[in-house]
Amino acid sequence: MIVVSASAEDAKRKVGFMLKLVGTNVVLFNELDLLGRAFEISLSHDITVYDALYIALAEGEGPPAEPGRQAAGGG
Repeated sequence: MIVVSASAEDAKRKVGFMLKLVGTNVVLFNELDLLGRAFEISLSHDITVYDALYIALAEGEGPPAEPGRQAAGGG
């Protein structure tokens, strides 16, 4: 395993870049909106709630759009 440590200044710079992506290339979702369904999935499939959150999100979002086409509901 390779471990790379970054300086505090480098870490702050990288977080700044990441925050600039929010709303453009990165979409944030509120996990509390998904928690009830994720808990059901977690219990029924014997997986962690953390992993089940991704499944619950995928259920709500539907399949990805085909290349060159907008996702359903996209304006």
